Amino acid sequence: RPTSNLIRICTLILLQLSSHRPFCTSLNAPFTTHLPVDLPLFTGTHSDLLVVTMARMSRAYPDLSFLIILCNASPYFRGLTLTASSKIVRLIEYHAARVFVAGEPERLRCLVEVLDNIVQYQWVGNENFAYSLVRSRAVFERLMKGPEDEAWKELWEKTERKLRKDGSLDLLASPTPPTSSDITALQSSLRLHTVASLLSDVVPRVQSLVSSRSGAVDERDILLYVSTLTVVGALPVPHAIVVRRFGGGDEEGGSEWLTCYVWSVVFLRVRWPVWDG
Repeated sequence: RPTSNLIRICTLILLQLSSHRPFCTSLNAPFTTHLPVDLPLFTGTHSDLLVVTMARMSRAYPDLSFLIILCNASPYFRGLTLTASSKIVRLIEYHAARVFVAGEPERLRCLVEVLDNIVQYQWVGNENFAYSLVRSRAVFERLMKGPEDEAWKELWEKTERKLRKDGSLDLLASPTPPTSSDITALQSSLRLHTVASLLSDVVPRVQSLVSSRSGAVDERDILLYVSTLTVVGALPVPHAIVVRRFGGGDEEGGSEWLTCYVWSVVFLRVRWPVWDG
């Protein structure tokens, strides 16, 4: 089982590497190695491996760094598998449910940015990701509902009950339901116009396909159809790619921690005379 120190040092390394385009593009090389870890089986690329791993880590550890790594690399993800695509959508659903109760708006913003990056810069060849978005469109439709819609209150109450039941929420805490201004502020910060434009264009075409065949279509038919679609003119102007670089202590004292950790390893493993005075 990896230690917290090992996890953190690997995270800091990935933060540094993911800020460089050559590394991110190299992730699209096929992944053929078997790892002795509990991860879903898939046949894909190192990009798929990164998504699956970061999704697992972000659920297990409260560290934004895992999602920042995905943000940095996502403009270069090509041909994601259905497994990795579903992981991204499920993460959005998970953090959307917790955004007000557990106070995690930044995590949700990071994940929506991942979605934007893939749609805007790597649409061609990512039919698995597009299909995952269409299949889970209710998640995004809920996020785009008006501030006064009862769906927000129902989501808040359901999530609060679940978090209290499993002990994830401090029983002494008394979170209050989000106000209309809270919801409006969240929606304006999420940049949902890209996914809204995409779904409004693609969903009717997929539904038309299903209707034309009297519902006699399977997943492969839809994936093949989505792979032929173009969204030119349907999406907003692509946003600039934002790269978050690992800096001097910005990531919760990451630079200072890494320095102390490296020198402690040197001290413990290399008994030079200088250490003994």
